[in-house]
Amino acid sequence: MPVKVSVPGKLIIAGEHAVVYGEPAIIAAVGLRTTAEAEKGKSVFIEDPKMGHRLEWPVEEAIGFYRELKRLWKEGAKKKPADFTELFALSKGAGFKKACAGTALFRLGIKKGVKLKIDGSIPPGSGLGSSSALSLVVSKSIAELYGKRISLERLNEIAYETEQFVAGLPSGADNSACCYGGLIWFRKDMKTGKFRISSLRKEIPHKLENFILVYTGKPEKTTGELV
Repeated sequence: MPVKVSVPGKLIIAGEHAVVYGEPAIIAAVGLRTTAEAEKGKSVFIEDPKMGHRLEWPVEEAIGFYRELKRLWKEGAKKKPADFTELFALSKGAGFKKACAGTALFRLGIKKGVKLKIDGSIPPGSGLGSSSALSLVVSKSIAELYGKRISLERLNEIAYETEQFVAGLPSGADNSACCYGGLIWFRKDMKTGKFRISSLRKEIPHKLENFILVYTGKPEKTTGELV
């Protein structure tokens, strides 16, 4: 029987840049979501009409793609400074959807196919957590489809690993906010890599309303280069 899962986007209210360096951030889930309809299949098939994607790979290829990305990430992370150029060349665009599926299948211990239809209202590249929401919705829908019980903590770990394939050394703030929802206090321990996540529901029990988000489009590089 098909399953349907949705995940919210996020907005960092305070600590947007500092969170990368281990400082705390306050983050809210927003009323924009990514959805996935999943059903069992023989291969990994992902349809995303808004992006014009109809993608298909053998299950073994998707899982193998995860292993290759993980290898490239480890190599890039060892360099001083870290360099993920080769990794990003593979994981961008449609490659990220393949990464989401391959990572989820590998980490959930599933070697069977899935058909996914992706939809949603989070603009890609807007800073609202579109990649985190996608990784979470893919992992959760596959887990639900094959009857795998998965905690939010484990789901968040999978999403964070997937985020590394497109961000290199992310803070983990985006995937944590999209995973847990609501309003949270987040901090990453830079020594251990572990997350500290606290709900602010008691401190702020009401919804944050009357906020207006204006999406001005993807940022463009306007600085010149010295010759």
